[in-house]
Amino acid sequence: QAIENYITIKDQILSPSTIRLYRHIRKNQFQRLMDVKLDKLTQDMVQSEINAMSKTLAPKTIRNNYSLLYTAVKYYKPGTVFNVALPQAKKKDLYIPTPQEVNQIIHFAAGTPMEIPIVLAAGLGLRKSEILALKWDNVDFDHHTITIDSAIVLGPEHKLYEKAPKSTAGNRTIDPP
Repeated sequence: QAIENYITIKDQILSPSTIRLYRHIRKNQFQRLMDVKLDKLTQDMVQSEINAMSKTLAPKTIRNNYSLLYTAVKYYKPGTVFNVALPQAKKKDLYIPTPQEVNQIIHFAAGTPMEIPIVLAAGLGLRKSEILALKWDNVDFDHHTITIDSAIVLGPEHKLYEKAPKSTAGNRTIDPP
């Protein structure tokens, strides 16, 4: 109940995609803890759940899950501290395509509905959510700029929501080549 109440209290300041993630965590994780009263919740109980999750979930997912649990508990029981061990984050080996590979992808997408989104992502570094939110008003043909000022994200009940960019640095004006 603490997690659900926390989500409800914060729903006007959290991103719709964060609310959707939190509700997913509430529904699918920490199930053995959901009926435990906050006063009875122990560090060992939480560590046991983290250990169980470690068998099937990625370290980042476990950290996100634990963060929600810890934040909700701390909101309703200030001063609560769990000294639990979380799995070590794994370093991702990102593959960055060469310019030739990017050109091949763009060439392959030419004439398809994906051409413009691929060019915007590859050429300007836009996120998918930013590309989805672009409108003609964002394009200044006189100054040859594109303004990024919103994003479209998947929120609760799988509805699309328009919101501010992910960070304050996300509000920007780009001079495309």
